[in-house]
Amino acid sequence: MNTEPLAFYTSKKKLIKFFFLSLLFVLGGWVLVSFVPEKKLWGWASIIFFGFCGMVILYLLCQKSKKMLEIVADGIRVFNYSLLHYEPNSCIYIPWYEIIETSIWVQEVQRAKLPWAMLRIRSEENLLNQQMDEGARRQLRRGLIRPNEFMLSVTSLSDISPEELKEIIDDRLQQYREQHPQ
Repeated sequence: MNTEPLAFYTSKKKLIKFFFLSLLFVLGGWVLVSFVPEKKLWGWASIIFFGFCGMVILYLLCQKSKKMLEIVADGIRVFNYSLLHYEPNSCIYIPWYEIIETSIWVQEVQRAKLPWAMLRIRSEENLLNQQMDEGARRQLRRGLIRPNEFMLSVTSLSDISPEELKEIIDDRLQQYREQHPQ
């Protein structure tokens, strides 16, 4: 059985892509302000909003990569990874026996389809009753999108796809169940 801890961190490559994307929108705002007088307000809104986004991303690029998720022998730890305030000791612990199954949930936003790795759990009360700080409890409530379903949103800023994460979790969950038959 593979019990080696497996950790996933924020991806500098994805942050760099987001940074250049925000710069592109700032440039688009500048074009609107300079050359399309009737869209000047939209141009300034774009410059201010995406300029702020770019500064936050630049700040994150200067920081050390943050652990977002860790798969260990007895379960999964999802770390409280608020973008600007990282608490390395604050995490949600989901033991293997609480996980019923994993799935991929596809959220449709306009015409884009965004896949998310999902965990169907036995009881959200068991997770909510754990000893955890308020930041982790808020993140747990945000992740519970439907009763007893927890969304692992770590794939948006890490190098792993939701499908790869699901496959890894399925493998570890199967190993756990083979060693601990119900």
